[in-house]
Amino acid sequence: MKLTIAMTMGLLAVGCAETASTPAKLGQGDQAPARQSGSLVVGDLTQGAVYVQGDNPVGGNKVYAFSRDASGALAYVNAFATGGYGSGLGDPNSGDHAVLLDDNLLFVTNAGSNSLLDLNGSVSVLAVGPSSLTLLDVKSTGGLQPLTVARRGNVVVTVNNDDSIQTFTLTVSHHLVPAAHTVLNTDLLHGGTAAHPADVVFSKAGNQIIVAERQLPASLGLPDNAWFIDVATIDPVSGALSNIVRNNVAALGGVGNLAAEPFALQIGASGSLVVTHGRFEIPNGSYEASYTVNADNTLTRTSLVPSGGFDDCWSTIVNSNTPGLQFYYEQSFFDSAIRVASLTNTLGSFTLAGISSASGLQVPGGIDLGATPSEGPGPVFLYALNGAPALPDAAPKLRAFAVDRSSGALTPLGFYGAGTLPPFAVGLAVR
Repeated sequence: MKLTIAMTMGLLAVGCAETASTPAKLGQGDQAPARQSGSLVVGDLTQGAVYVQGDNPVGGNKVYAFSRDASGALAYVNAFATGGYGSGLGDPNSGDHAVLLDDNLLFVTNAGSNSLLDLNGSVSVLAVGPSSLTLLDVKSTGGLQPLTVARRGNVVVTVNNDDSIQTFTLTVSHHLVPAAHTVLNTDLLHGGTAAHPADVVFSKAGNQIIVAERQLPASLGLPDNAWFIDVATIDPVSGALSNIVRNNVAALGGVGNLAAEPFALQIGASGSLVVTHGRFEIPNGSYEASYTVNADNTLTRTSLVPSGGFDDCWSTIVNSNTPGLQFYYEQSFFDSAIRVASLTNTLGSFTLAGISSASGLQVPGGIDLGATPSEGPGPVFLYALNGAPALPDAAPKLRAFAVDRSSGALTPLGFYGAGTLPPFAVGLAVR
């Protein structure tokens, strides 16, 4: 759970309209990286790009597309309609996989209501072309404010803010067919409007889905046993769900009496599940944990490491130059800091790798994190989204970093998207 202090017009927003396009700007002290084509076709969204999801309540939701060159530099291309609506709430409606890139398809959650008669949100499918995104389908998620989406093969899963899951099958023409709708928790404390799921991923084998569950509104009185990581068996053909197991964070070895909020989920190369535990009530008190996902849908915690972050929320994984070793990055909301640890099947210790805010200061605003593919040789770039008006210049933007795949160190490259991104951008996908 995140508390976003929005200083624009005296608004106070609680949580974890498109402006006119202007040229992307670099932050103070950053050098513009030299532009070179390398093996990429510069400007081709199918080869190198960053896609940012808006949360536009007026005029329809949009995806803001930036092309990437071989040096990691970004160039704004355009904003493309999703066919759905945002909520305008920004951070309270952000999930770690609010927008998902899979091959040349984008899956985007729209947290706003479909209409006055249908308060449910929707999910969109867009095809990525060299210079544009084409809307293929929009479907209701059957629940309020969808926050996160996952895909494996022909099955797509969305999780709503009312604690319900909607699964779909994907046709050969990339249209969504509703498959199953399931409510995770029905009790008053953990379900309905009290729930606030943050992420959903498939297990490495693809026969399980995993959901991070936190609670909204939060309370200092909520103990660890108010937080869950749910695991369910999923049919890879029909999308049907079965054997939903609620794994209690405290029972897995809690990190204190205050809430150990599970937020972002990642699956490592070994198949381990890695989870950010925000602990938003305790400055610099966050933890990261790894788990084994068992066949019976229970979890076994294998490592629990303090990160030093203030409300860890977002994460991504990069393969190192050493076989079997990965680098795991997390970004904290309240200090916009990015920290890195080694990852095999367990986590190593964390070190500060960079700051994503425009000022270079540890201020609120870190909203999402993503890296370019790292399965093969070549450079890797990491992008951090700052989407909160609490930034010093109140302008959401992306910060680019080059990744050292030998050490995990980050080198700042520049800032992009100032004056282009909407006030409440809520997610990104990177290629």
